[in-house]
Amino acid sequence: MESPTVEVPSAEPAPVPVETAPVVDPTTDINDPSSLSVDTDPTVEPTPSESATPEAEAPNCKKLKCIALTIDDGPVDGTAEVLDLFKEKGIHVTFFVLGKNAKAHQDIIKRMAEEGHVVGNHSWKHPQFWKMSASAIRKEITSTDKQILKATGWESVTLLRPPYGQMSATVRKVAKEEGKALVLWDVDPEDWKYRNTKTVINNVVSATRRNSVILTHDIWPTTRAAYSKIIDKLQAKGYTFVTIPELFGKKLKPGKSVR
Repeated sequence: MESPTVEVPSAEPAPVPVETAPVVDPTTDINDPSSLSVDTDPTVEPTPSESATPEAEAPNCKKLKCIALTIDDGPVDGTAEVLDLFKEKGIHVTFFVLGKNAKAHQDIIKRMAEEGHVVGNHSWKHPQFWKMSASAIRKEITSTDKQILKATGWESVTLLRPPYGQMSATVRKVAKEEGKALVLWDVDPEDWKYRNTKTVINNVVSATRRNSVILTHDIWPTTRAAYSKIIDKLQAKGYTFVTIPELFGKKLKPGKSVR
């Protein structure tokens, strides 16, 4: 079995926070991976996502204050309500789904694609990639891809958010071989920890800046309840919601990371 090596990131002003979101089962404890490093490679360049895009012309993020709302760990039954809200608000987001949940909610994955959202891979069951062999990581990724492609009819899935946002040489290598750009974040409201709608809203709105990637989890009812005001408050500040491919464009490249 291959022993993954954890990369040590170079120093920089704003290090990427480590995702500590739990899997769908709220009773499941997860180990705190904060002692491990995350990839902070700033020289990223991706390929466009394969997913459906809105019919309207893509926003010009060189002129607009673009931000990307990303949603991890679903879908769950409540995701349908979230999609209703996004349709009402006229915004598009990027979902990073777990394969086991995608299998259970094929109709929701299909709807995500049909309504112009981007669907990325977040592994099958949210394991600790940095402790796994390349073959085990690849199985998590390809099994999840299969469910996304089955529901959407797409030819490929080009975005991967590794569980906990943790990077290693092995994770990067497998991502490159599987044609996946790695997507991290810079705004983390810790909604898994603060199961309070008002706190989640305040944490997101206060930390968001131009070109931010916002991490949230639709598995929590308190987070689902926060989305409407998050959208309203950030739009009132002049921000435009876009998908990850719209925000990063050609910077998305297999095995490279963006945030």
